[in-house]
Parts: sequence; structure tokens; C-alpha cells
Amino acid sequence: MKEAIVEHGGYRIRVRTRGPARGPHAIVLPGMADTEFTLAAQIHELRRHGYTTHVIELPGFGLTPALRKESAHFPQLADLVLSAADKIGVERAVILGHSLGGGIALHIAVRRPAFVAGLILLAPAAVGRSLLWTYKLFCLPLVGRALLRPKRSGSRRYLRYFLLGSKRRDDEVFVERLVRRDRHSAAMARSMRAICWANQPSRWRRLMLLATPGGEQLGYTLREQVATLRDIPTLVLWGSEDRVISARDAAIFRAANPSADVRVAPGVGHLLPLEVADWVNGHIARFITTRLQELRPAA
Repeated sequence: MKEAIVEHGGYRIRVRTRGPARGPHAIVLPGMADTEFTLAAQIHELRRHGYTTHVIELPGFGLTPALRKESAHFPQLADLVLSAADKIGVERAVILGHSLGGGIALHIAVRRPAFVAGLILLAPAAVGRSLLWTYKLFCLPLVGRALLRPKRSGSRRYLRYFLLGSKRRDDEVFVERLVRRDRHSAAMARSMRAICWANQPSRWRRLMLLATPGGEQLGYTLREQVATLRDIPTLVLWGSEDRVISARDAAIFRAANPSADVRVAPGVGHLLPLEVADWVNGHIARFITTRLQELRPAA
């Protein structure tokens, strides 16, 4: 493993690189408050196919200082990732993103399509309308500050009810492993708040939507621009019981980009990279061999 620390806009960004020195590049973007632990199996799968993987940590999720609200808008996060990639010498890459990371990957594809050799999106944000209903509370300054506070370990109830599907919800060993890993430092909590507060809809729209579910992604959605990404090979994977970002959003990709490979796993929640790692990796392997064959290194 090679670790680099680059700077952009007063922030320090850590990039962890693994894999063959001459392999094609893959940028890996974890979700909100997640680390490469969540995507470890997928990172290994990419390396198995000859890719050099670069896990890019957002400010606060790895190194301090934490993100500030004024620099946490999705286009700014996309520029931050592109800047980090430029500084480590990556000119073109496949991007694998989960949740928040998937949303950033989509914004990168819209802003610099020539950079993106392919998209592997796992329950991505930024294409639909609804998020977890408590997101409305996260966006309220005092309430959000209380909810998005540092914590030493995760909540079993929260994991089972919001993040996991019925396939793994009652797997005690699996849940306990996630609880031990689910920790938020002070810097991570501040970065999470900054992202929530910076990317909410306008004040008037928030008031109109306050009593109804949905609308939380309207401040940064790319729903109308998905069709412009048709030339980029795209794999979209979702869990049918995702309570954070609805699997109904997968239909947006099917309609806007008929060439995209869109799959939904039954009984799976938002943590599909962990819940059904073999299923996810199987589709990634097929996507690489059928759609990204020309980018693989020669034997």
C-alpha cells in the first residue's frame, strides 16, 4: 500500500493506493461516514482484475480539518476528488462509489466526462428525490448538531432498522461486527453536518416539503443529466429494501441510459457492499470483463 496526502483549498486529503504499478486506475469513494472497510471486498475484486485502486478520503473522514459548509456542496466535493486524482497522476479512471460516494462520482462524470472510464454505482445519491426521513432533522441546525455528534460505536437498532435488509438484519455476528466499526470522530461528525447543511434544498422548498416525505435530494440531483452520461459504461447496483436511498431511483438509470447495467438485490438494504459482497463482486467482475475489457492490462 502507498499512502499520499495532498492538499486542496486548505484541506488535507488522504489517498490510499494499492495494486499493480502499471494497472488501469480505479477511484474508490466510500459513503457518508464510511471508510474503505465498507468497500474492502470490492477493492479486492478490482485489484484481482488488475486495477490500481485509490481510496480517496474526504476531509474530516480521514484527516483534519473537517469540511466547512461553504465548501461542502456536491460540485465542490467532485472538484476536491478530481484535484486529488490530478495530484497523484491519475488522468482517467473507473470510479466506484457507494451512497454519497456514488453521488460524487456522478457529479465528476458530469463535470469531467473524459476523466471517467466507467462508473460502478452502489445505491448512489444525487439521482432521485428521497433520502432517509431523518435527513430532514439532520438539516435543522440545533437538531442536526445533536443527531450528528461523535460516537464511540454504532447503534444496533439503527443498523437493523435503517441500514440493513431482511437478508442480514438478524445475523448477530454480522451486526456486531458493524457496530464495532461504526464510529464517528469529532471531525467526521462536523464534515457530515457540513455536507447535510450545504446540500439541502432552498429554504422555501424545505418549508413546502417539511410535512411530506421526500425532496431532500432536490438541491443536488442530477436526474435530468443522467442521459448525458450514456457514453460512459455504467453499472448500478441497489438493495430492494434500501431505506436510505430508495431502489426506485434505479428506474431513473434504466429510463435515461438503456445501456447501463442496473441490478437490484432482493432483501438487501443500504449496506449492500457488505450485506451481499459476493453478489456485488460477481456483477463487478462481469461488468469489467464485458464492458471494460479494453482497459484491463495485458496478461
